[in-house]
Amino acid sequence: GLYHGFFLFFEEDEKAKQSSLNHAFEDLNIAAKINPSSVLPHLFKAEVFSRTFGLQMMSIYDPQHDDLNSKMIILLDETLAIDPDNVWALKERALILSFEEVATGDYRL
Repeated sequence: GLYHGFFLFFEEDEKAKQSSLNHAFEDLNIAAKINPSSVLPHLFKAEVFSRTFGLQMMSIYDPQHDDLNSKMIILLDETLAIDPDNVWALKERALILSFEEVATGDYRL
């Protein structure tokens, strides 16, 4: 999963980028099934997703903004369901939600 996630950053074609993202998530989903008590596959999915769409997630002008943020929150919630005190997941979730507060005025933290 991390292999596909790494090379995803070098893909210039959107179709190839999505294919690499799908491969990365498929592999990390298998890892999560093999070891359901590990947060690592969920953290790695969130990290790959964040690096892939980070700028779009933080741009209120990108049409995919809300959808990307919602997907990232779901990935982080998967991590927090296993490890509620995971600092990285809590920080990332807080950043996304705080940005949403500023952009929308919807304070839900």
